[in-house]
Amino acid sequence: MTARADGDAALSLYAFGFLRDILPVPTCYRRRGDEQPRTLRALFGGALQGYSPVYYVYVDEAGTSANEPVSVVVGVIVHADTQWRAAAQALSATVERFVPRELRHQYVFHAKAVFNGDRRSRTIWPKEDRVSFIHAVLEIPKRLGLAIALGKVRRDAGAPWPIENLTVSQKQHLFAFGTCLARVDKHLREYGENSEVATVVAEDVPQMRRFLKKAVSVYRHESFDLQTHVPARPTLFELTAGIIVQTNAGAIKRIIDTVHFVEKDEAPLLQLADACAFAFRRYFAEQEHGAEWVKTLLGHHLVWHDWQGPASNWVFRLSPES
Repeated sequence: MTARADGDAALSLYAFGFLRDILPVPTCYRRRGDEQPRTLRALFGGALQGYSPVYYVYVDEAGTSANEPVSVVVGVIVHADTQWRAAAQALSATVERFVPRELRHQYVFHAKAVFNGDRRSRTIWPKEDRVSFIHAVLEIPKRLGLAIALGKVRRDAGAPWPIENLTVSQKQHLFAFGTCLARVDKHLREYGENSEVATVVAEDVPQMRRFLKKAVSVYRHESFDLQTHVPARPTLFELTAGIIVQTNAGAIKRIIDTVHFVEKDEAPLLQLADACAFAFRRYFAEQEHGAEWVKTLLGHHLVWHDWQGPASNWVFRLSPES
Protein backbone atom coordinates (compact mmCIF):
# COMPACT_ATOMS: atom_id res chain seq x y z
CA MET A 1 0.00 0.00 0.00
CA THR A 2 1.41 3.35 -0.93
CA ALA A 3 1.34 6.06 1.71
CA ARG A 4 -1.99 7.91 1.62
CA ALA A 5 -3.63 10.64 3.64
CA ASP A 6 -6.85 8.73 4.40
CA GLY A 7 -7.49 6.49 7.34
CA ASP A 8 -6.44 3.16 5.90
CA ALA A 9 -2.85 4.48 5.62
CA ALA A 10 -2.79 5.57 9.23
CA LEU A 11 -2.11 3.47 12.26
CA SER A 12 -2.43 0.05 13.62
CA LEU A 13 -2.22 0.13 17.38
CA TYR A 14 -1.47 -3.53 17.63
CA ALA A 15 2.01 -4.60 18.64
CA PHE A 16 2.67 -8.23 17.87
CA GLY A 17 1.93 -11.67 19.27
CA PHE A 18 4.97 -13.47 20.54
CA LEU A 19 4.60 -16.60 18.45
CA ARG A 20 7.15 -19.32 18.97
CA ASP A 21 6.19 -21.40 15.98
CA ILE A 22 8.77 -23.91 14.85
CA LEU A 23 9.27 -24.25 11.13
CA PRO A 24 10.95 -27.06 9.20
CA VAL A 25 14.67 -26.46 8.76
CA PRO A 26 16.82 -27.96 5.98
CA THR A 27 19.05 -30.82 7.05
CA CYS A 28 22.14 -28.70 6.27
CA TYR A 29 21.45 -26.84 9.54
CA ARG A 30 21.51 -29.99 11.69
CA ARG A 31 24.43 -30.68 13.95
CA ARG A 32 25.95 -34.14 13.83
CA GLY A 33 24.11 -36.33 16.28
CA ASP A 34 21.08 -34.05 16.58
CA GLU A 35 17.77 -35.84 16.43
CA GLN A 36 15.98 -32.58 15.62
CA PRO A 37 17.09 -29.87 13.19
CA ARG A 38 18.35 -26.62 14.66
CA THR A 39 15.87 -23.82 14.16
CA LEU A 40 17.41 -20.51 13.12
CA ARG A 41 16.05 -17.66 15.20
CA ALA A 42 14.90 -14.20 14.17
CA LEU A 43 15.62 -10.98 16.06
CA PHE A 44 13.14 -11.46 18.91
CA GLY A 45 13.58 -15.23 19.18
CA GLY A 46 10.91 -16.58 16.84
CA ALA A 47 11.64 -18.99 14.02
CA LEU A 48 13.44 -17.33 11.10
CA GLN A 49 11.92 -17.39 7.62
CA GLY A 50 14.22 -16.58 4.72
CA TYR A 51 17.95 -16.72 4.19
CA SER A 52 19.06 -13.88 1.88
CA PRO A 53 20.03 -10.68 3.78
CA VAL A 54 19.30 -8.03 1.16
CA TYR A 55 17.63 -5.32 3.28
CA TYR A 56 19.10 -2.90 5.77
CA VAL A 57 16.84 -1.21 8.32
CA TYR A 58 18.39 1.99 9.66
CA VAL A 59 16.75 2.89 12.97
CA ASP A 60 16.81 6.04 15.03
CA GLU A 61 14.70 7.46 17.81
CA ALA A 62 13.51 10.83 19.09
CA GLY A 63 11.66 12.00 22.17
CA THR A 64 13.17 9.46 24.52
CA SER A 65 13.69 11.74 27.55
CA ALA A 66 11.09 11.79 30.31
CA ASN A 67 9.95 15.36 29.62
CA GLU A 68 9.12 14.71 25.95
CA PRO A 69 5.42 14.24 25.06
CA VAL A 70 6.02 11.27 22.74
CA SER A 71 8.57 8.55 21.98
CA VAL A 72 9.22 7.89 18.29
CA VAL A 73 11.28 5.17 16.60
CA VAL A 74 11.78 5.16 12.82
CA GLY A 75 13.20 2.48 10.55
CA VAL A 76 14.30 3.36 7.01
CA ILE A 77 14.06 0.19 4.91
CA VAL A 78 16.68 0.05 2.15
CA HIS A 79 17.31 -2.70 -0.40
CA ALA A 80 21.06 -3.24 -0.50
CA ASP A 81 21.23 -4.07 -4.22
CA THR A 82 18.79 -1.59 -5.72
CA GLN A 83 18.51 1.37 -3.32
CA TRP A 84 21.49 1.69 -1.01
CA ARG A 85 24.00 3.33 -3.36
CA ALA A 86 21.48 5.78 -4.79
CA ALA A 87 20.38 6.83 -1.30
CA ALA A 88 23.94 7.29 -0.05
CA GLN A 89 24.85 9.32 -3.14
CA ALA A 90 21.72 11.47 -2.80
CA LEU A 91 22.58 12.26 0.81
CA SER A 92 26.17 13.14 -0.11
CA ALA A 93 24.99 15.43 -2.91
CA THR A 94 22.54 17.15 -0.56
CA VAL A 95 25.31 17.83 1.94
CA GLU A 96 27.48 19.29 -0.84
CA ARG A 97 24.61 21.49 -1.97
CA PHE A 98 23.52 22.92 1.38
CA VAL A 99 26.32 22.75 3.96
CA PRO A 100 28.71 25.74 3.86
CA ARG A 101 32.19 24.83 2.71
CA GLU A 102 33.64 25.84 6.09
CA LEU A 103 31.54 23.18 7.86
CA ARG A 104 31.66 20.44 5.26
CA HIS A 105 34.83 18.55 6.27
CA GLN A 106 33.82 15.17 7.74
CA TYR A 107 30.28 16.46 8.07
CA VAL A 108 27.68 14.19 9.73
CA PHE A 109 24.01 15.18 9.64
CA HIS A 110 22.18 15.50 12.96
CA ALA A 111 18.78 17.10 12.43
CA LYS A 112 18.51 18.61 15.91
CA ALA A 113 21.99 20.15 15.64
CA VAL A 114 21.20 21.52 12.18
CA PHE A 115 17.95 23.06 13.36
CA ASN A 116 19.30 24.61 16.57
CA GLY A 117 22.72 25.48 15.18
CA ASP A 118 25.76 26.33 17.28
CA ARG A 119 27.76 29.53 17.73
CA ARG A 120 29.84 28.95 14.63
CA SER A 121 27.17 27.65 12.25
CA ARG A 122 24.64 30.34 13.16
CA THR A 123 27.07 33.06 12.05
CA ILE A 124 27.64 31.64 8.55
CA TRP A 125 24.54 29.50 7.94
CA PRO A 126 21.15 31.28 8.19
CA LYS A 127 18.34 29.39 9.89
CA GLU A 128 16.13 29.45 6.80
CA ASP A 129 18.92 27.69 4.86
CA ARG A 130 19.28 25.10 7.61
CA VAL A 131 15.53 24.45 7.58
CA SER A 132 15.69 24.04 3.79
CA PHE A 133 18.55 21.56 4.25
CA ILE A 134 16.36 19.41 6.50
CA HIS A 135 13.59 19.55 3.89
CA ALA A 136 16.05 18.41 1.20
CA VAL A 137 17.23 15.44 3.29
CA LEU A 138 13.62 14.45 3.96
CA GLU A 139 12.86 14.48 0.23
CA ILE A 140 15.32 11.63 -0.42
CA PRO A 141 13.25 8.62 0.78
CA LYS A 142 10.24 9.51 -1.36
CA ARG A 143 12.35 10.35 -4.40
CA LEU A 144 13.95 6.90 -4.23
CA GLY A 145 10.82 4.95 -3.26
CA LEU A 146 12.06 3.84 0.16
CA ALA A 147 9.76 2.55 2.90
CA ILE A 148 9.63 4.18 6.34
CA ALA A 149 8.47 2.26 9.42
CA LEU A 150 7.21 4.20 12.43
CA GLY A 151 6.47 3.27 16.02
CA LYS A 152 5.06 5.93 18.37
CA VAL A 153 3.92 5.91 22.01
CA ARG A 154 2.54 8.99 23.74
CA ARG A 155 3.88 9.78 27.19
CA ASP A 156 0.36 10.07 28.63
CA ALA A 157 -0.32 6.47 27.58
CA GLY A 158 1.26 5.32 30.83
CA ALA A 159 3.26 2.12 31.03
CA PRO A 160 1.14 -0.82 32.17
CA TRP A 161 3.59 -3.39 30.83
CA PRO A 162 5.25 -5.73 33.40
CA ILE A 163 8.91 -4.85 32.82
CA GLU A 164 11.13 -4.28 35.83
CA ASN A 165 13.91 -1.71 36.25
CA LEU A 166 12.73 0.61 33.47
CA THR A 167 11.22 4.08 33.75
CA VAL A 168 7.92 4.97 32.09
CA SER A 169 9.69 6.72 29.21
CA GLN A 170 12.05 3.76 28.75
CA LYS A 171 9.14 1.29 28.62
CA GLN A 172 7.42 3.45 26.04
CA HIS A 173 10.61 3.72 24.00
CA LEU A 174 10.94 -0.07 24.14
CA PHE A 175 7.44 -0.51 22.74
CA ALA A 176 7.94 2.10 20.04
CA PHE A 177 11.10 0.21 19.05
CA GLY A 178 9.32 -3.16 19.07
CA THR A 179 6.28 -2.06 17.11
CA CYS A 180 8.45 -0.25 14.55
CA LEU A 181 10.42 -3.43 13.85
CA ALA A 182 7.26 -5.54 13.84
CA ARG A 183 5.94 -3.30 11.07
CA VAL A 184 9.23 -3.65 9.19
CA ASP A 185 8.90 -7.42 9.40
CA LYS A 186 5.29 -7.40 8.19
CA HIS A 187 6.33 -5.18 5.29
CA LEU A 188 9.04 -7.68 4.28
CA ARG A 189 6.62 -10.60 4.49
CA GLU A 190 4.09 -8.81 2.30
CA TYR A 191 6.32 -7.13 -0.28
CA GLY A 192 9.68 -8.89 -0.21
CA GLU A 193 10.68 -12.17 -1.80
CA ASN A 194 10.18 -15.24 0.39
CA SER A 195 13.94 -15.65 0.78
CA GLU A 196 14.69 -12.05 1.79
CA VAL A 197 15.59 -11.01 5.32
CA ALA A 198 16.80 -7.75 6.89
CA THR A 199 19.58 -6.52 9.17
CA VAL A 200 18.92 -3.74 11.70
CA VAL A 201 21.52 -0.97 12.02
CA ALA A 202 21.59 1.67 14.77
CA GLU A 203 23.96 4.43 15.83
CA ASP A 204 26.58 3.30 18.35
CA VAL A 205 25.71 5.58 21.26
CA PRO A 206 26.80 3.74 24.44
CA GLN A 207 23.69 4.49 26.51
CA MET A 208 21.35 3.65 23.63
CA ARG A 209 23.33 0.51 22.77
CA ARG A 210 22.79 -0.80 26.31
CA PHE A 211 19.10 0.04 26.18
CA LEU A 212 18.42 -1.56 22.79
CA LYS A 213 20.30 -4.71 23.76
CA LYS A 214 18.08 -4.88 26.84
CA ALA A 215 15.02 -4.31 24.64
CA VAL A 216 15.93 -7.25 22.40
CA SER A 217 16.47 -9.39 25.50
CA VAL A 218 13.09 -8.39 26.91
CA TYR A 219 11.28 -9.28 23.71
CA ARG A 220 13.05 -12.63 23.57
CA HIS A 221 12.10 -13.66 27.09
CA GLU A 222 8.76 -12.01 27.90
CA SER A 223 5.29 -12.82 26.61
CA PHE A 224 3.12 -9.72 26.72
CA ASP A 225 1.14 -7.89 24.08
CA LEU A 226 0.63 -4.16 23.66
CA GLN A 227 -2.84 -4.85 22.29
CA THR A 228 -3.93 -6.14 25.71
CA HIS A 229 -3.22 -2.78 27.34
CA VAL A 230 -3.68 -0.30 24.48
CA PRO A 231 -6.82 -1.09 22.44
CA ALA A 232 -6.96 -0.05 18.81
CA ARG A 233 -8.39 3.37 18.02
CA PRO A 234 -10.51 3.39 14.83
CA THR A 235 -9.31 5.69 12.08
CA LEU A 236 -11.59 8.20 10.38
CA PHE A 237 -11.75 5.89 7.36
CA GLU A 238 -12.84 2.97 9.57
CA LEU A 239 -15.45 5.08 11.37
CA THR A 240 -16.87 6.27 8.04
CA ALA A 241 -16.80 2.85 6.35
CA GLY A 242 -17.96 0.90 9.38
CA ILE A 243 -15.13 -1.64 9.05
CA ILE A 244 -11.81 -2.26 10.75
CA VAL A 245 -8.83 -2.58 8.42
CA GLN A 246 -6.07 -2.39 11.00
CA THR A 247 -4.22 -5.66 11.49
CA ASN A 248 -1.76 -7.10 13.96
CA ALA A 249 1.82 -6.91 12.68
CA GLY A 250 2.53 -10.47 13.88
CA ALA A 251 5.70 -12.08 15.17
CA ILE A 252 9.09 -11.09 13.77
CA LYS A 253 10.32 -13.72 11.30
CA ARG A 254 12.36 -11.88 8.68
CA ILE A 255 14.90 -9.85 10.70
CA ILE A 256 18.18 -11.61 11.52
CA ASP A 257 20.82 -11.48 14.26
CA THR A 258 20.54 -8.63 16.74
CA VAL A 259 20.83 -4.85 16.36
CA HIS A 260 24.14 -3.91 14.72
CA PHE A 261 25.71 -0.74 16.12
CA VAL A 262 27.94 1.52 14.03
CA GLU A 263 29.12 5.13 14.07
CA LYS A 264 26.84 7.45 12.14
CA ASP A 265 29.63 8.51 9.77
CA GLU A 266 30.28 4.82 8.97
CA ALA A 267 26.65 4.18 7.95
CA PRO A 268 25.48 7.39 6.28
CA LEU A 269 21.89 6.26 5.86
CA LEU A 270 21.49 6.43 9.64
CA GLN A 271 21.39 10.15 8.94
CA LEU A 272 18.18 9.66 6.93
CA ALA A 273 16.61 7.85 9.89
CA ASP A 274 17.73 10.72 12.15
CA ALA A 275 15.95 13.25 9.91
CA CYS A 276 12.75 11.17 9.77
CA ALA A 277 12.59 10.62 13.53
CA PHE A 278 13.19 14.31 14.18
CA ALA A 279 10.40 15.31 11.79
CA PHE A 280 7.86 12.86 13.22
CA ARG A 281 8.65 13.84 16.82
CA ARG A 282 8.15 17.52 16.07
CA TYR A 283 4.91 16.70 14.26
CA PHE A 284 3.43 14.69 17.13
CA ALA A 285 4.62 17.29 19.65
CA GLU A 286 2.97 20.02 17.51
CA GLN A 287 6.23 21.93 17.22
CA GLU A 288 7.46 24.35 14.60
CA HIS A 289 8.05 22.87 11.11
CA GLY A 290 6.85 19.40 12.18
CA ALA A 291 3.79 19.24 9.90
CA GLU A 292 5.59 20.65 6.87
CA TRP A 293 8.56 18.29 7.31
CA VAL A 294 6.28 15.25 7.54
CA LYS A 295 4.47 16.41 4.40
CA THR A 296 7.84 16.71 2.64
CA LEU A 297 8.74 13.18 3.75
CA LEU A 298 5.44 11.48 2.87
CA GLY A 299 4.12 13.70 0.11
CA HIS A 300 0.91 14.42 2.05
CA HIS A 301 -0.35 15.47 5.45
CA LEU A 302 -1.23 12.83 8.01
CA VAL A 303 -4.80 12.64 9.30
CA TRP A 304 -4.28 14.13 12.76
CA HIS A 305 -7.20 12.23 14.32
CA ASP A 306 -5.75 8.88 13.33
CA TRP A 307 -2.56 9.46 15.29
CA GLN A 308 -4.01 10.68 18.59
CA GLY A 309 -4.32 7.28 20.23
CA PRO A 310 -1.83 6.29 22.93
CA ALA A 311 0.28 4.21 20.55
CA SER A 312 0.55 3.98 16.75
CA ASN A 313 2.64 2.20 14.14
CA TRP A 314 2.74 1.90 10.36
CA VAL A 315 4.94 1.48 7.30
CA PHE A 316 4.77 4.19 4.66
CA ARG A 317 5.61 2.82 1.22
CA LEU A 318 6.83 5.93 -0.52
CA SER A 319 6.68 6.50 -4.24
CA PRO A 320 7.97 9.37 -6.40
CA GLU A 321 4.63 9.43 -8.23
CA SER A 322 2.40 9.71 -5.15
